[in-house]
Amino acid sequence: MKKQIYLTALSFLIFFTSCEKEDGKTEKLNVKGIEFSDCMDDTKKSSSSFSCLNMRTIDDDYIQIQHHNSVFCCGTEQLEIDCELAGDTIFIKEIDLGPHTYCFCNHDVEFKIGPLKKGTYNLKLVDAYKKDSIFINFEYSDNLNFTNCN
Repeated sequence: MKKQIYLTALSFLIFFTSCEKEDGKTEKLNVKGIEFSDCMDDTKKSSSSFSCLNMRTIDDDYIQIQHHNSVFCCGTEQLEIDCELAGDTIFIKEIDLGPHTYCFCNHDVEFKIGPLKKGTYNLKLVDAYKKDSIFINFEYSDNLNFTNCN
C-alpha cells in the first residue's frame, strides 16, 4: 500500500513539474536594425510628451516597431533591445549601453522583431530607465498597421 501511494505521489509530482516548465517557457525573438534619433528637444530634459508605438508587418514574419519619445541618456551611442516571447506576450526592454550621463531626453527608436506567427499578442515595452511602459494588445497578420499615437 505504501509503495502504491509513493508511486502515485511521484507521478503527480512529475506531471505538475513538467506542466510548470511548459507554462514558464520563454523564447528569445530576433531583433534587427536598431536605429535611434538624437535628442528630440532643445532643453535636454525629459519632456512631458508621451511615448507611443507604430507597428507594421514587414517581410519574413517580422514587425517593424517605431517607439516615439523613448527616454534615455542624451549622449547614448548604443542601444540594445531585449525581446522575449512568453506564451502570447511579447516583452521588450530597451537597454541604454551608454555612455551614461545625468542628462535625459526623448528619442525615437526603430527596430524589427520576429519571426512571429499570425495571431493575437500582448506587448509590454519598457524604456531604458523604466520611466515609461507601454501595454498593448494587437492582432498580428500580413497587413498589420497599428498605432497608439495621437
